[in-house]
Amino acid sequence: MKTRLTKDVAFLKPFLKGVRSLVPLRKVTLIRGYRVAKGLNELSYASIIRKSKNDYRINLQTQFLIDNGKKHHYMTLEKILINLAHELAHLKGWDHPDYHRPYHFKLQSKIMLHFSKKLSKLKIKDHSIRIDRFRSKNAKR
Repeated sequence: MKTRLTKDVAFLKPFLKGVRSLVPLRKVTLIRGYRVAKGLNELSYASIIRKSKNDYRINLQTQFLIDNGKKHHYMTLEKILINLAHELAHLKGWDHPDYHRPYHFKLQSKIMLHFSKKLSKLKIKDHSIRIDRFRSKNAKR
């Protein structure tokens, strides 16, 4: 199954190449970005939803609230990649009753190492760049 990315997280495509050797990415049918509506509380940065045995969907918060919930601000590339790595690590050991175990965090670290190699390959040195600026700078890559 091919993983579909919504427009606001399409810039993640190069980072997903090669990650199949670590996690069963074929099970993820959709990765989408979202922002919390103004005035609401932010409860999490990301989530993974299991629709069926082979259909998972990952939600990544791409914008957070500032000024007491009045304005949106884009997340940094670093935060997005950390959240994505964490959710991808859940693809292995999903059925384990306590899946936030050392194995989960070791796998998350391996995925982050993969992402870091991609950043180097793409010659991206500033991982603290906001994703709106990252997307515009790397549109042609």
